[in-house]
Amino acid sequence: MKKLSFPLLFLLVALAGAGAWFLFNKNQDPFAGLQHLPVRDFQGKPGNFNGNTYLIQARMVDQTASREGLGRLWTAQTTEVGGKGGERVVVFVPDELHVNVQPDQRYRIKVDIRESLCHAVQMEKF
Repeated sequence: MKKLSFPLLFLLVALAGAGAWFLFNKNQDPFAGLQHLPVRDFQGKPGNFNGNTYLIQARMVDQTASREGLGRLWTAQTTEVGGKGGERVVVFVPDELHVNVQPDQRYRIKVDIRESLCHAVQMEKF
């Protein structure tokens, strides 16, 4: 049996390491794999979506309600890619997220649907 040379062994180990790094780090995006909320369907029958998690890309329009220590309700206008969007949806942003939302800011929002309401779980500006 032929022995592997040091450069070839080094190359194989480096490739294996790079492959492992890629596999373990490719899903660092917390929004990866989330389905966009079908807003029109949600508006028609919001109870059917309870218990599910979705992605909303939206421009924050205005704050409709606030309760100190609990959170704020925001009206958001979707800005989905590919020409879809423009629908408005209400999103609850809990204080525990520590996000200083301002009107006209755009966010990617991971939402859980609870009690027929979009509850923000994670948000990032885009």
